[in-house]
Amino acid sequence: MPDQVGPVCPSCRQPLKENLRHTRIDSIGSQESEPRLPAFVAFCGACGSTLMTELTGRRIAAPPRVDGEVASPDDEDSTSGRFQLRCRELIGEIRSVGFEPGGWIGLINRLGAVGAAKQLIETHRILPVTRFLVGQGRPDLTMEHEMCDSKWSELFTEAECDEARRRLASVEGNGGGTPSRR
Repeated sequence: MPDQVGPVCPSCRQPLKENLRHTRIDSIGSQESEPRLPAFVAFCGACGSTLMTELTGRRIAAPPRVDGEVASPDDEDSTSGRFQLRCRELIGEIRSVGFEPGGWIGLINRLGAVGAAKQLIETHRILPVTRFLVGQGRPDLTMEHEMCDSKWSELFTEAECDEARRRLASVEGNGGGTPSRR
């Protein structure tokens, strides 16, 4: 009798025992200042496929908007400092295509650019700006794409880059066009 694996993801067929992830998100009202309706989302950590979404039914106040600039790094000459400056440049380019990545700016200013990237990879969180950029045909401006550049190889492990590529492919929907170390 074969080993019982338990439930598997309907998209990638990986066991959910090891890959089931969940998060709470705030669905956006029709206007920025409106209260938001929180939702619980369960997803596969292996492929990113959404398995369940449930509105909690209790409205909460919209979080404060984070506008502004990415803070200067402690050491602009270090590799992590240069990565933070590169993220600042990316944010300028992102703004020019019509998106204000306030969440990403807030994470960078709180954790540093490397810390923000690592936390997003660890928690399997995909920023709204990533989905926006892929939809605009600009995956080259995403954090996931930038992490895979060989000039940052001392900052990110190959496993972290593999996860960044997988995440970007899951957003792109077809698995193509993902970055490799270049």
